Amino acid sequence: DNKPATTYTLNSYYRLIPESSGEGVVQFLVPALSPGLHFAEFRVWDVMNNPTVLTFSFNVSEDLKPSVTAITARPTPARTTVQFRIEHNMPESNLNLRISVYDVNGKLQWAIDKATTSAAGEPIAVDWNLTGNNERRLPPGVYIYKATLRTAASGETSKSNKLVILAQ
Repeated sequence: DNKPATTYTLNSYYRLIPESSGEGVVQFLVPALSPGLHFAEFRVWDVMNNPTVLTFSFNVSEDLKPSVTAITARPTPARTTVQFRIEHNMPESNLNLRISVYDVNGKLQWAIDKATTSAAGEPIAVDWNLTGNNERRLPPGVYIYKATLRTAASGETSKSNKLVILAQ
């Protein structure tokens, strides 16, 4: 915001991207800012001390709605267990997560509610042993799973995908 005295050294927030040649990611939570348009300048130097500067703008919103950016269930097809991974736009926030699994007729087979947070850039991970609400293993077939996220201060969002369960 054109305040050169407000600077952050981000060296310890840099992570190398695995299996890349020199690419990395910086993940840093900026302290609370007032709502509205803000400007920042990002300065980096390579190992030869050559500088690069990037100036960018961003908007701070008080009523940011959560967004599920991606959901996956691995492995699929599944035989014994599944791990759901939910990526979202609310790092370091208190979230309420619900994962629901439905059969192809739309009948709820399993659900879990979880209060959670996740570190910047890290998805929320939930393990499931393929048992239904009746504690019996679900039969082989195609199922729909849905992840719903909500925060105390905003609405909710959800995303769904399909999952195939095979015989054990």
